Amino acid sequence: MKTTFYLFISLAVLSACTKDVNPIEEKGQGVLDPASFSKFLEEKTDGVFSLTNSTTVAMQTGDFAEVNGGFTNQEELKATNTTESFASIGGIDVFNTDKNGLKSSNAADKLFGSKVEFIISKSGSLKSNRIDAVIDSMYVPYKLLLTHPELDFENDKIAPGTTFEWNEDPLNDQGVVFTLIYEAYNNSEEIQITNPKDFVRTEIVVDNGKHVLTNALFKDVPEGAYLSLVITRGNYKFASATETESDDIFSLYAYTAVEFGARFIK
Repeated sequence: MKTTFYLFISLAVLSACTKDVNPIEEKGQGVLDPASFSKFLEEKTDGVFSLTNSTTVAMQTGDFAEVNGGFTNQEELKATNTTESFASIGGIDVFNTDKNGLKSSNAADKLFGSKVEFIISKSGSLKSNRIDAVIDSMYVPYKLLLTHPELDFENDKIAPGTTFEWNEDPLNDQGVVFTLIYEAYNNSEEIQITNPKDFVRTEIVVDNGKHVLTNALFKDVPEGAYLSLVITRGNYKFASATETESDDIFSLYAYTAVEFGARFIK
């Protein structure tokens, strides 16, 4: 599948946000809708660090979690494999790729559904001294697992009224984001001619384990169009030192996302 969560972010400028009949109130900067999250990533900080799990419906039970990150300044980034800098997410050493790896990490997978600590320092090894560190934590929701509908990957269809069910997370107060993506190039020449502009639409709902797609989400979508749907929940924040001497500010985020493609059939 060509559409990824990162594409969903990059298309945010095209998004037209539609609200569900049972929307969650957007709280601060933590709601992972494309437009808000894109603005968060555009803010210049001293570095960006993340815990993510993004997969397709067919592979959603696998372990695809990863920790990642880096400093904004290139010279500092070059030092990330030395003891002069350090970053830990949930106890996993971000820069020690030989020991932990960045992709498909079982250790990272187990962090979902818990309060995760981020420890980051550009100078001095935190293994012996935390004086220059930024230490912060945030709740990371459980990995998403879609339980309904059961999708037929040769004849997938999507339309208003389609009901989705998933493993709810009562501790997740940031909601679940349904993002519908239309990309003209993924469709027939006939559809491209009449509908040449890409678009992104979102519905943000309470994490109660069930949502029915609304008519507003499919407004002006042509019959037979190929669409991508990304379902996401997570959290993000800016972190700065509160108990140490560091004056750095870092961008921290975590999400779990499941995506699939389907035809719009009324």
